[in-house]
Amino acid sequence: MPESAAQQRIALLVLGMHRSGTSVLSGVLSRLDCVMPATPIGAEPENPKGFYESRLVARLNDAILSSSDSAWTDWTAFSKDWYEGRGYERYLPKAVSLIETEFGGGSPIVLKDPRICRLVPFWLAALDRAGYAVRIVLTHRSSEEVRQSLSRRNNIDPAYGRLLWLRHVLDAEYDSRGLSRTFVGYDRLLSDWRREISRVTEGIDPAPFQEMAETGKEIDDFVAPALRHFRSSPMRPEGWFGLAEDILDRWAKTGEDPADHAVLDDIREALDTATPAFDPLIRHVAGAPTEVREKADRHGAAIEELEQETASLRKEIANRSEKLLAAEHKLRVRHHELALLAKRQIEIAEDLSEAEAACHDAKERVSEMAEVEARASEMAEAEARASAMAEMRRRMACLGVKYTGLKIIWLWKHQRTLRRSNIFDAEHYLEQNPDVRSLGMNPARHYLLYGCAEGRDPGPDFSTLGYYRHNPDVLALGMNAALHYIRYGRSEDRSF
Repeated sequence: MPESAAQQRIALLVLGMHRSGTSVLSGVLSRLDCVMPATPIGAEPENPKGFYESRLVARLNDAILSSSDSAWTDWTAFSKDWYEGRGYERYLPKAVSLIETEFGGGSPIVLKDPRICRLVPFWLAALDRAGYAVRIVLTHRSSEEVRQSLSRRNNIDPAYGRLLWLRHVLDAEYDSRGLSRTFVGYDRLLSDWRREISRVTEGIDPAPFQEMAETGKEIDDFVAPALRHFRSSPMRPEGWFGLAEDILDRWAKTGEDPADHAVLDDIREALDTATPAFDPLIRHVAGAPTEVREKADRHGAAIEELEQETASLRKEIANRSEKLLAAEHKLRVRHHELALLAKRQIEIAEDLSEAEAACHDAKERVSEMAEVEARASEMAEAEARASAMAEMRRRMACLGVKYTGLKIIWLWKHQRTLRRSNIFDAEHYLEQNPDVRSLGMNPARHYLLYGCAEGRDPGPDFSTLGYYRHNPDVLALGMNAALHYIRYGRSEDRSF
């Protein structure tokens, strides 16, 4: 395995012809904490202990084979041109998605379906894209036992069943050559599963298999001899079948020998060469039932694909309905926000009305102050400073009497607003205006009644004349500069 495999998730890709022991091997691995598919094919009379393969993966493989006018019962080679066409790009993302949904990102996973023997390059690409390092496990069972089992389960002609066996094992061996792989014999797995599993899991993180001894009794019962329904005769088949079987038997016992690759390649090449000449005859001899099954497989795959597309559409409809409900909720929220804005608009209109009334009062006070200043100037020439101050206190006291009722409330409200702001500094105001200190008048009240109109600043960080100069609309309204900035100007980012 590549050096990076230690950091990758591991996938055990089990390859083998139908009825050759892939289910037994996968069942053992499942009892050693390997991750199995979420939607397994249920047990059947021919496999009472289960198949340990994904129902969705098998359906996808049927659809892929059908897209190339093939099926698992096809003895001819799968078209390599398919990998160059649109089918490959169409089905590869589906396979990657299936790997994630079926195994949930676990490791090590067991991916098994005899149809994969015909589609090894496709599933290697899908596992790589899903982020798995692949370990190949090829199961081997004699062609005699496989063809007997196929004849009983699928009513396939025994001679044709042996031909299917040859096609599956040759393609699986050739397309996985050069990868990390182990050959497991069906007989050896039943007789000593511990030895075979140790070979399969060699080099993999031992954590999932370290309690093998504790699970041994359960697995011993699982691989009971009753699983075996057929036994091959001691006579080896002749020709291609015998040569391929001898090599695979030897590899399952002593390990792979690269020197045998050339023999298997010759058999595979001869099988491919014979296809055009003998395929029509073999299909005819194999009988109509095989063709009917192939058509049924194709139609079943097409129906399954339509069902998946229908499920996808239903999911999309559900998602859109959910989005529509969310949009309706947002619309109700917007309506509520608009109602709040309308209420705020009314409040602003009321504040504006108050401001206009305050501006009117301020204009009146400015006029009054002008008269007071003129009189004070005349009196300053004739009277001493002390009597001038006394007269000013008397006049201010008289003015204070006038601010009764609503005006007193207005003055008190804005004095509080001014004092709480960060632009009015009472001590600074008194320091800069010693006449106000001499009068003994509240600095905030003085600024509201006179200081603003006289161009005095409420604090070191605010310029009354500067605010009016930059904001002539406020001056036109006759509104107090500091109050306007506190209530509106700051939020409107006005300058001063």
